[in-house]
Amino acid sequence: MRRSQQVAAAAVPLPEDIARFISAIRERLGAAEASDSLTALRIIIALDTVIGIDAAYITRAAMAKHTGKEIADALGSTPKALAARLRRYDSALL
Repeated sequence: MRRSQQVAAAAVPLPEDIARFISAIRERLGAAEASDSLTALRIIIALDTVIGIDAAYITRAAMAKHTGKEIADALGSTPKALAARLRRYDSALL
C-alpha cells in the first residue's frame, strides 16, 4: 500500500449522513453548473460563507486539543499538507 493510501485509510471517517449530504451538494452543483452557472456560483458562495465563518474557530479548537500529527492522521493528510490547509482556514497561523 502506498503512503498516500495508508494516510487516507487511517483518516477518521465522515459521519454517513454528512458524506451523503456532501455527495448531494456535489450532484446538485454539477446539475446547476450544466444548466445555470450563476446558480452554481451562488451555491459555492454560500458554502464559502459557512467555511469563512466557522473554519477558523473549529481549526483553533482542534489545535487546542490535538497535536498537528494527530490532526493530520485524523484527516488523512500529511503534516505539510495539513499546515497549508489550516493556514487557509485561520490566517493567525501564518
